[in-house]
Amino acid sequence: MCRCEELTAGELRRTIEAGCYSPDGLKSQARPGMGTCQGRMCSAAVAEMIAHAHGLPIETLPPYHAQPPLFPLPLEELASMSIPPEGL
Repeated sequence: MCRCEELTAGELRRTIEAGCYSPDGLKSQARPGMGTCQGRMCSAAVAEMIAHAHGLPIETLPPYHAQPPLFPLPLEELASMSIPPEGL
């Protein structure tokens, strides 16, 4: 289900059935969406699983909250940045 964190649908389903009602709640309990893709690959499936398990309309579920950096940042690029960043 979550390739980055190597989580199966069964593992996530058990956490959801134990009382998880939001993608961020599941993220904090089981870690889907915390890998390199930051949930870009699994967020829709996670929301669908939660909605199905609890009989909720998928539109009512909030999306994952983005955590910086939003995209993986090469260490070389980070090291070459000025501090503080120009323009601030």
